[in-house]
Amino acid sequence: LADHFAGTLPGLIGPDRIWSYAWVDDVAAAHVRALEHVSPAPAYELGGENVPQIRPFEIARELRGTRLPRRLPYWLSSLVGRVEVARARVTGRMPQLTPGTVDIFRHDWPVASADAARDLGFVVKPVAEGVAATIADLERR
Repeated sequence: LADHFAGTLPGLIGPDRIWSYAWVDDVAAAHVRALEHVSPAPAYELGGENVPQIRPFEIARELRGTRLPRRLPYWLSSLVGRVEVARARVTGRMPQLTPGTVDIFRHDWPVASADAARDLGFVVKPVAEGVAATIADLERR
């Protein structure tokens, strides 16, 4: 809890849940293509590779030797969320975690981008490629 109250979560909640990792440049380019499309669909899902939430951290470990984050159990995360909401009521500050946020981490969040791929040429960048590019960008700074 000390890490948490310092302002960061000390690990991952629901690391095995499936998330869709899309890269902002790819999503922005798809928006432009949708605006330029002769007859676009009313809406497109623009997701990325659907992988477990832990996967980007595994890739970082493979590339840089970083440690994987701890896995936080739902029961502990929910407890911390309730404590954070109580703390926020007393201090007037935003909670770092809420029970509602923990509930989000209990579910898979895959996104299918087949319509965007067909109509807009949207290409899903692999998570490994995006993580490697992000690490390289951070190292240049």
